[in-house]
Amino acid sequence: MIKTIYLICIIISFPMFSQNLNYIKTCIKNHCFDARIADNPVSRTKGLMGEMRLPKKEGMLFIFPQENTPSFWMKNTLIPLDILFINDDDLVVYMVKNAQPCKTEDCPVYTTTRKASKVLEINGGMSKKLDLHVGDPVVYFVENE
Repeated sequence: MIKTIYLICIIISFPMFSQNLNYIKTCIKNHCFDARIADNPVSRTKGLMGEMRLPKKEGMLFIFPQENTPSFWMKNTLIPLDILFINDDDLVVYMVKNAQPCKTEDCPVYTTTRKASKVLEINGGMSKKLDLHVGDPVVYFVENE
């Protein structure tokens, strides 16, 4: 019985890994973004493609099953983005700043040089404006309803 309760506590403590809650508050240096969750192959592939705008305090958090070196491109993405790669210790390990929409068939691919299990996309230029850097810790919050 105690083991069951312990397991339930773990699942409640890490809800982003137990179910898709659609959004999770993702904070770096006390700057928080309401991040849409992309935690399966379909949502990770679509990402922010086709979005005409991204509100200033929103983003998209891509969650991968394990640390690796995920790659991103801006094909069919209409807005500039900052791409922040985050490791299992919830530290920003690599950043692509102000990646521009790709208007050709041959789009650049952005790959982290360090292992990451999550990627946060926010509006292009926002990381500079908020003074975000590699090494910054990332914290997640789920609001109780």
